[in-house]
Amino acid sequence: MAAEGVRAGLPSLPAAKEADLGGFGALRDSERLTANLHRAYAEQLGGAPGIPLDVLDIFQEMVAFHGGPLTCHA
Repeated sequence: MAAEGVRAGLPSLPAAKEADLGGFGALRDSERLTANLHRAYAEQLGGAPGIPLDVLDIFQEMVAFHGGPLTCHA
């Protein structure tokens, strides 16, 4: 999914919103897909594994994907 998004020039949040998660879409914390895509995009673009990412930006995208404040089930 990340490779296709990078090739299409699609940012990670729209790519996450367009993703067909199938049965996984109903799982708790599906907004984590946006964070995972950020990591995968960074690596697809040549970043070293574990390179620091903009955590605030990623968190804001997770909230946008979720449609509101995130909840903690810990």
